Amino acid sequence: MSAGSQAPPGWKKFDGEPKTRRCGCAGPPRRRCDLCDPARSIFLGCSAACIDRHRREQHADSTADGQERAQRAAVLLNQKRHGREPFAHHRARLGRLLSAAQRAEGICVLGAGNCDDLDLPALVRDFSDVHLVDLDDVAPAQAVAQLPETLQKRITLHGGLDLSGVLARIDRWGDLTPGSADLMSFVAETSAAIAARIGRTFDVVLSACLLSQLYLPIRESLVLNLGDWQRLCGAVDRAHLATVAALTRSGGTGVLALDTTHSHKLPELAAFTAPETWGDLETAVDAAMARRGVSLDPDPKRLIEMLQAGDFQPAVERPRVSGTWVWDSGGGVYALIKALLFQRA
Repeated sequence: MSAGSQAPPGWKKFDGEPKTRRCGCAGPPRRRCDLCDPARSIFLGCSAACIDRHRREQHADSTADGQERAQRAAVLLNQKRHGREPFAHHRARLGRLLSAAQRAEGICVLGAGNCDDLDLPALVRDFSDVHLVDLDDVAPAQAVAQLPETLQKRITLHGGLDLSGVLARIDRWGDLTPGSADLMSFVAETSAAIAARIGRTFDVVLSACLLSQLYLPIRESLVLNLGDWQRLCGAVDRAHLATVAALTRSGGTGVLALDTTHSHKLPELAAFTAPETWGDLETAVDAAMARRGVSLDPDPKRLIEMLQAGDFQPAVERPRVSGTWVWDSGGGVYALIKALLFQRA
């Protein structure tokens, strides 16, 4: 906006965010429009009804429900790919981890996306039966279609599946923050529904840098104070851990590859993209985090504490961090990956 021009009606600063429009109701903002471009504007509403009215007036695809919009966004995100080459070291490190965890046939990958971080031929060779799960039903199918037919026959696709469990609840949570009992039900219902949809258990279940993505529906749609943000995201953590555990056979291994922080917070990660530098990674990252005041999110220590609590015992054994590396995800963005493993009793 040029100097001296007048702001459109309803625009104001809100908590340090970009210029923001409000619904004009007396109640405090509880929702934000997930269709607005946050680089240009943000619309805040006090209820789902106010957000729906804004979408009808301002956005062409306002008739789509929350899951449809999230699925479209996932497709668009996967289309903005940087190719497989930047993923090479990450793909190899993850492949070695899965190969070491493997004891029998069958692997399920949650958050498969473009499969750029997966060596699909190697997974078929090692596990024989490969299941790929994602909210996006386009990208995994395209990745599998590039393989020889003999490999395709050993891969099962589960597309269009909301692995967060959040999308159907966003409107309700936006109007009334759920209590502890509601969040306990959410955890149980989400893991049970996903397990029923997939319909079997596996020797290895991999959450492929997915957990941080599962927070996005809450982050992009709700206006929360810190306490409520921690409660809801903590419930998403528990639901995802319960999902991985429910899909893992007795004696099998749950593996969560966690993108715990990125180079926009920790620029030092750019110096550790080559595998030969990873031996010094832990020490350097700990020092840089302390210097910059950076915390991990998702935090493996917090997740291990959850797995050691009564909700998951005695079904889960030996939760541990086994591996730390840097992932060049393309476009000059580097992620700090930590692998969390546990055994299913």
